[in-house]
Amino acid sequence: RLKAASGLPVAVGFGIKTAEKAAETARCADAVVVGSALVERLAAAVDAKGGEDDSVINSVLSLARELGGAVRAARGVGKA
Repeated sequence: RLKAASGLPVAVGFGIKTAEKAAETARCADAVVVGSALVERLAAAVDAKGGEDDSVINSVLSLARELGGAVRAARGVGKA
């Protein structure tokens, strides 16, 4: 309803922490904001690894790929 009333693109970014939720949101919003999910993953990985390991970066990149893939799949663009 917001898109119809405003004519503007709509970005949604509350509570999007999983690929499933990202895909669900992508079906109705123009943009899916996942910043908090990435920050939470980063903090958890640093706590678990002490921040001195490539696995911290790989963990965050993995989540970014997962969320992005889910959004693309929900929109029928590229591979999940």
